[in-house]
Amino acid sequence: MFVVADVMTTMFLQPVVEELRRRGWACTVVANEHGDGFPPDVTAVCRTVAMPIARRPSPLRDLRALVALVRLMRRDRPDVVNGSTPKGALLGIVAAWIARVPSRVHQVRGLRAENATGLERLLHLTLERITMFCATAIVFNSQSLKEAYEAAGLARAAGGTVLGRGGSIGIALSSQEEGLRPTQSRPPTIGFVGRIHVDKGVDDLVEAFRAVKRRHPTARLLVLGEADPSDPSSLELERTLRAEPGTSLPGHVADVKAQLREIDILSFPSYREGLPNAPLEAMAAGVPVVGYAATGTVDAIGNGGPGRLVPVGDVAGLGQAMSDLLADPTERSTLAAAGRSWVAEHFERGLVVARWADFYEYATCAPS
Repeated sequence: MFVVADVMTTMFLQPVVEELRRRGWACTVVANEHGDGFPPDVTAVCRTVAMPIARRPSPLRDLRALVALVRLMRRDRPDVVNGSTPKGALLGIVAAWIARVPSRVHQVRGLRAENATGLERLLHLTLERITMFCATAIVFNSQSLKEAYEAAGLARAAGGTVLGRGGSIGIALSSQEEGLRPTQSRPPTIGFVGRIHVDKGVDDLVEAFRAVKRRHPTARLLVLGEADPSDPSSLELERTLRAEPGTSLPGHVADVKAQLREIDILSFPSYREGLPNAPLEAMAAGVPVVGYAATGTVDAIGNGGPGRLVPVGDVAGLGQAMSDLLADPTERSTLAAAGRSWVAEHFERGLVVARWADFYEYATCAPS
């Protein structure tokens, strides 16, 4: 049984669920259903259960969800519960502990406390300690994420593990085009894929893009993502982007392969990650990446690897790196080839999914 807070996150479970089903497991995915509901690819391979799990703090709603999860687990008696995303992990793992599920896997996708301060940081760390206490196994999506947990004083993190180089489902290279290169008959284009949020460095991206345009006046910025309608600061960032000359916002795009053909560089100035898929997808498609050397991102691109990283928060360095790369097609071509090889070696979907399925079979209670 997989428990996550948001139904959109279930897309990052489907390949593992499909592989587990092939090996004889029966899987259930639990999430807060909204919008168009569970993706068809998920409902096609497993049972799905809608649960009112709120992403934001909501004590009464959270208590109701916890009680509902305990009842579900006591009825279904799963061998393993995987909880991921902060709220999904907290409620899912605690419910599994109460219901005495034998194997309780805390899949750590990111550390919300990393950029928080004061009482907010204390709250996030306290909730993480509760989740870790109730878990029988802790799996981090990247090595740098594990190190960030250890640095934050979360002692149980030292007993956690990283599968291979990390990741949750990897990248399906067969769906990417070998040697994909942007068309040269259009203006130089920088792309961004992700939520429109300050944690993703979108405000820094706008400032860096302005610096790029001073050197490349015809440059464009293509933003593939949406604002959080419940977050005023996210909505304000979206308005800023729409008002910025040379910027295009198609919104959320489920499959970005076609849009990757339209960009020369992916910019990824996120302040914290677990292991981000966007730079991996770009590199698999032959698009070089420039980003911040943040937790998770350093594992996706690698220190000295097939991309360009600048210190977190170095907006001037971000703009300079993007400008330099736009001016050097030979370097872009070199990074493109190296990026695809890097993804194939470490993050190819078959490798990552097999690691997760093996983990469930040999490190937890396999079904009889």
